Amino acid sequence: MTRRYLPNLKTPLRIAVVGCGGTGSHVLSGLTHLHHALLALGGAGLDVVAYDPDTVESHNVVRQRFYPSDVGRVKSEVLITRINRAHGLQWRSVPRTFAEGPNHRKWEVVIGCVDSRAGRAEIRRLVTSGPCDHTRFWLDIGNARFPDGRFGGQVVLGEPCNNRNWRSRRAGRLPIASELYPELVNTRLPEDDQPSCSALESLKRQDLFLNALLAQHALNILWRVLLDRRLDVTGVFLDASSHVVMPVRAPTAEALAEAS
Repeated sequence: MTRRYLPNLKTPLRIAVVGCGGTGSHVLSGLTHLHHALLALGGAGLDVVAYDPDTVESHNVVRQRFYPSDVGRVKSEVLITRINRAHGLQWRSVPRTFAEGPNHRKWEVVIGCVDSRAGRAEIRRLVTSGPCDHTRFWLDIGNARFPDGRFGGQVVLGEPCNNRNWRSRRAGRLPIASELYPELVNTRLPEDDQPSCSALESLKRQDLFLNALLAQHALNILWRVLLDRRLDVTGVFLDASSHVVMPVRAPTAEALAEAS
């Protein structure tokens, strides 16, 4: 169990969702449940901003939370408009990349739902030394297809080494995804998220319910942090083909003391 300087739930929790495609669309839907749960507990809920300039294509309807009538519209705008109307919220959409902003300096959580190395590298830059250098947590979600054809992915919650988390360095800062797995941000490696041109091609590259599964695990980690006010599990590895989930346990106080 690891205790941290966790967010004050009496003010709206400021969250950025970067990417509104396969995983991001499911994350946004799940965040509405988290918002209402926090309100029920006496908190102030969530203040969410979604970033994505891409438009909905016909094959996106298969794995993502879009309808045929959404084709041609901007993903972030479609999802946020739908959520605001259904839940009476004032969340915002930005039809631009995270780097293009506008941005906050003090995000409580940046949820990365991009599977390109360049996209992750840009998030890392922004939350460590860029305009978002007071971000508390970076929750990274990624999926992959293994060489043997199985589908899987990972969720990693970490504390960026930035101006906000400097105290955590003494207590053993939780490493972010790019520190644990440098290949995720190595732009010299080939990208493996090439756009799909059809529903069939999309399904060959990513399993049908993989994005939804990863989103649920990520949101559950965030929920436990906010509800329990501590970090027990900071990530998961998921093999969707064999239904195996391996949690990543937070370091113990003893381990943190040895590392400091």
